[in-house]
Amino acid sequence: MKPDDKKNLRIVDYGNGPHIYAGEVAGMMFDGGAVTLVLGNLEARIPKKNGKPTEPPVISVCGKLTLAPSAATEVVNMLTNLINQLNAISGEQPKHPRGPVIN
Repeated sequence: MKPDDKKNLRIVDYGNGPHIYAGEVAGMMFDGGAVTLVLGNLEARIPKKNGKPTEPPVISVCGKLTLAPSAATEVVNMLTNLINQLNAISGEQPKHPRGPVIN
């Protein structure tokens, strides 16, 4: 759906959708029809022996988000716009002046 078409849609949030906090993107897959992001959090517990870690840190998967390609494109564009706005507020120069806008 084109952004101009969305202006005529009404968005209703019933509040029953899960809210997930993720500190890490553990992975991403594309199956030819949809993009899936695997979201996770770094576990605070790291097994140690004699004060040294015995295993690498662990990311626990907390959710998966599967998007149609058009929705994934919208997310990329929205995040790019947000990052550009935040950079403008902080006075930093963005690494990519226009950002990776996808059509």
